[in-house]
Amino acid sequence: MKCSLFLLLLLASCSNPFQSPGSLNFKTKQFKIDPLREAERLRLLREAELERRRLFLIEKEQAWSKIVIEANDSFKVIESTIKTKCFACHDANTKTPIYGRILRSVNPIYRHQKEGIEALDFSQKFPLVAKGKPSQIALLNAIKNEVLDRSMPLKIYTNVYRNRKINDSDEEKILAWVNPLIDTIEEFEERFKETEINLDTLVHKILDQKCFRCHANGNDKGGFENMQDTKALLKSRHVNLTNPSESEIFKLSLEKKMPPNRRDALSDEELLTLNEWLEVQARETPPNP
Repeated sequence: MKCSLFLLLLLASCSNPFQSPGSLNFKTKQFKIDPLREAERLRLLREAELERRRLFLIEKEQAWSKIVIEANDSFKVIESTIKTKCFACHDANTKTPIYGRILRSVNPIYRHQKEGIEALDFSQKFPLVAKGKPSQIALLNAIKNEVLDRSMPLKIYTNVYRNRKINDSDEEKILAWVNPLIDTIEEFEERFKETEINLDTLVHKILDQKCFRCHANGNDKGGFENMQDTKALLKSRHVNLTNPSESEIFKLSLEKKMPPNRRDALSDEELLTLNEWLEVQARETPPNP
């Protein structure tokens, strides 16, 4: 009897009834991280991330190159139309006629061509070039809207050159080039987007597509410029951080006065995003001392 009791006490002192067989006792077992192994592990992770990034950029560049090649190839269908009806004002390689080079500072022909090339330059076909460095989607939408509205070429030009008006056939061919290209670029941007989608990113995209052509990167129509710099924009007279909904940039957008072409007007969703962004900036900006 005494012998049995002694054996039970001995077994109890050597085992933990709540610990499963094979589990570790962390009170007695301690693990130390080898600093050399950890450094090597982190180095390998960094190298793997750099390699992933390199491959990502190569794939992105190849995808964009394919878009450029296909866009320039399909441009051949409309090239003669664009050359006849647009190059006079939208091609940097087209020489200004001699009557447009006289008294350049006051000559409307010279001024129209200069402004036209700054707004949209077809000299390299695609990618399109413009002074304000707007996105390709913004420029393609501008082409589409002006073709639909027949606002280009200018009436002052077509009154003289009547055969250079955009007709229904021209519209059909140009839209057949523009619309699929817009879809392709949107798919490309979605596939290769790198930044986190947040309010700042959404607003920058809106400003890029709707405002940069006239108010960014050197363009200052109406004395409104540098919209690519949101910090400068928030400090400008066009933003009211005391009463964000009264900001000029928001009111003009809400009233459909800007952008000037109503086809480019901000959608309800874009207006809500812009207003929310202004409200957030108002809350986060410290008051003036």
